[in-house]
Amino acid sequence: MVWITVPLFFLLIGYLIMLLIAQPYIRPVTSLYQMIAQDQAPDFSSTARDLYSDKKGLPSDGELDALDIKSVRVGDTMGKIMIEAADIDVPLIYGSTDECLYVGAGIRIQSGKPGYGKPVMIAGHTIPYFKNLGIVKNGQIITIETYYGIFKYKITGSQVADASDTSAYDLSQNKEQLILFTCYPLDGVGEKEDRLFVYADKVSGPRVVGDTK
Repeated sequence: MVWITVPLFFLLIGYLIMLLIAQPYIRPVTSLYQMIAQDQAPDFSSTARDLYSDKKGLPSDGELDALDIKSVRVGDTMGKIMIEAADIDVPLIYGSTDECLYVGAGIRIQSGKPGYGKPVMIAGHTIPYFKNLGIVKNGQIITIETYYGIFKYKITGSQVADASDTSAYDLSQNKEQLILFTCYPLDGVGEKEDRLFVYADKVSGPRVVGDTK
């Protein structure tokens, strides 16, 4: 009996080790399959709201009173982000949790929101949302439509940095800089240690005034 049990034990250990090694590659492939296979985006939270819903007549200049803007919660759809030159047109979600990034690009809650005069940092998975982010060029325009206004940003630069390199962005600066980032390299699947950062400065859009905390 022992001559059967011992080999089976070592075989099981071998399979477990192989599974652990392959896990970083299996997880992204599984997630990608789930995205493709589903007919519609999953409902992660019964409290998540669509505040945008293709609103019409949104302001693109002037001032907005912060008290007149509906408060946003993590998971809410705020609008969409568009880069015509890169064929990017992606839902914009408030928050950058796994659930948020499953259905669109997500604003990091530690950063600001469009129009509030602070850096706006937005994350997005390479597949399917930011796969073309690497082809953008300086001077091209990024448009963000939110449920309270339309904002445009001109691309000023880009860089590749380690995912843990916090010097790649500055959320304390006193200007509205848009910072987009995604995994790098842009092709392939699996865990990636680098990030592609794209930077842009606000060139138009309403300014939110009043109590903006």
